[in-house]
Order: sequence, then C-alpha cells, then structure tokens
Amino acid sequence: MSQKQEPMIFDNPIFGENRKSDNNKPQPNLLIVDDEWQTVDELSELLTEEGYLIETATDARTALNVLAKNPNIDLIIVDIRMPGMDGLEMLRCARSIVPNGRSLSAIVLTGQVAVHQEEVSAINIGTLEFIAKPISAEILLDTVRRVKNVLKEQREKYYFDKYLEKKELRNAHLGYK
Repeated sequence: MSQKQEPMIFDNPIFGENRKSDNNKPQPNLLIVDDEWQTVDELSELLTEEGYLIETATDARTALNVLAKNPNIDLIIVDIRMPGMDGLEMLRCARSIVPNGRSLSAIVLTGQVAVHQEEVSAINIGTLEFIAKPISAEILLDTVRRVKNVLKEQREKYYFDKYLEKKELRNAHLGYK
C-alpha cells in the first residue's frame, strides 16, 4: 500500500511556477493589455515563442475581469495610455482585486509620457518596470525574465516563511523549544 506523499513546499496551485487547472492544462501567467491589437498580437507571439502562457485584453476593464478570473497571472504588461482607464489606474485597480499574499508585478509600456513618482508609488504593486516604445524585443524579453525571477524568489520566500511558521507552531504544540 503506497503512502500519499505531501506536496513539496513550493508546489502550490496558486503560486507555483507551472500551475495547472483542474483539467491539468497549464494556465496563463502573463497578461498583455494594450488598446492597439497589433501590439497585443506581436507581444503575445513573441512571448508565446519564449514559452510563456499568455492572456490578452485590449482595454483595462476586460483586463481586470481576466485578472480576477485567473489566479495564475502574476505579471501584467500594460500600455500606459489607453482610452477610458489608463494603464496606471488599471494597475491600482488590479492590486485591489488581487488577494493578499498573491504576487503581482507589472511592466508599463510608455511613449513620450512623463510618469510622476507620486503616481508610481500609489500603485503599490510588486516589481514595476517601464519600457519605452517602440519596444525592443530583446529589452522586453530581458525585463520579463528579470521580473519573473523576482516573482519566483518572492514565492520561494513566502513558502519558506510559511513552512517555518508551521514548524514553529507544531514544535510549540509538542512542547519543543
């Protein structure tokens, strides 16, 4: 009779690197938001070729709905200038709909727009990077890799801290010091 093994500490369905849905298919973990569908298509194709699983939206409201329904998304690539809700406002809203403990970072695509420090600090999101348009594929890929590595480190620290917390509680319950 085989014993059921506990999952590894970093193998978590919400925060894990290769998260899968109930039907065992890998789920998207990157959201691209731009009001220009050509940009969305180009970025999606580039990042899909690199192995990323992508969701897309051409407006902020659709993006927020996608984000709310998909707990695996931890990185948003968003245009700063969009009709209706701009990219920075969308990120503020995104932070409010994402549960505490869930990592979320963003890469903001900018044209000739100046971004004020007060606007950036009000977003309260994990790693926040800016890339100028026109977008260089090399710079975008390097930035995505760097942000994804930071997210991975954050997840590992989160789960290690949870492991230590659980271990301390168990030891306290058993009377160990």
